[in-house]
Amino acid sequence: MTVLEATPIAAAKDAASKLADLAINGDGECSNAKPGMITDVKNLYQSKPDNRGKTTWVDKYPNDLEEAAENAETARYALLVRNVKCYDGRKKLQIDSVIVQSPLLKTVLGTVLKDYPGITTTLDRLTFKAPFQPFVHRWSKLVEALEAESDLETKTHLELFHRVLEAELRDDLKARDDFILNGVITYHTIWMIFEPGTVVFSVKDGQPCTVKFNNGNYQQTRCGNCYALGCQMVDWDGENFGLGNEQFSVWEFEGTMKITKLSAYPLEYHPNLNKSRTSSVREVTSLRS
Repeated sequence: MTVLEATPIAAAKDAASKLADLAINGDGECSNAKPGMITDVKNLYQSKPDNRGKTTWVDKYPNDLEEAAENAETARYALLVRNVKCYDGRKKLQIDSVIVQSPLLKTVLGTVLKDYPGITTTLDRLTFKAPFQPFVHRWSKLVEALEAESDLETKTHLELFHRVLEAELRDDLKARDDFILNGVITYHTIWMIFEPGTVVFSVKDGQPCTVKFNNGNYQQTRCGNCYALGCQMVDWDGENFGLGNEQFSVWEFEGTMKITKLSAYPLEYHPNLNKSRTSSVREVTSLRS
């Protein structure tokens, strides 16, 4: 007779059942043990939400769990794509995240995303989450890497990755290009024009200034919603020059707005770009070094 190996869930259920029996019936050692002195693990499980959405911890093993989707089988694939339901009326599913498992892809992405904050492409588990900002910012570099790749297997993995992301980002990339062509942007897509490392033009204390953009995020404040830009700028304390941290805010607006009307925007869009570059060359050089 063939003995079937128990699945992880079946084994856990069996263990939970045995622990429950011990709790109810007890044995000589457990029932007489002092608090904290049983050399074992007691697992508790989150209960289903009640009619108020509240949960508690119980020792009954949940009977509605499914096997974990990621295992030795899925580890063999170059990419894992996690999908969630989409409610925007355009498609049934949208990508929540992409896990890159291909070592060939990781090597290429290390070049494509070089110096991009928060990205370490050598991680064993390299995960990118929607809306995939790094690839919206570095899309042209990804395309260039794909076109330049000479190794057949690496190119095949790159084509797969490009195909997956292009299908997901097609609308965003088209919208970004259309906004830039018309010199405008919307509040909710403003992040598209702020790639980390970009030199930004703004006004501080009534004076024009250029700063290096490090990161940005949407914030809710008592004064309203804004896109906050974390930047570095050349500062002077009366004796020495140095780099100081500075935050600029672009307050929420309706519809589209000209990029040059924003309170802070990438220097490349400045109407007098050459003049601005000349007048702030020291700042820009310091920021980029």
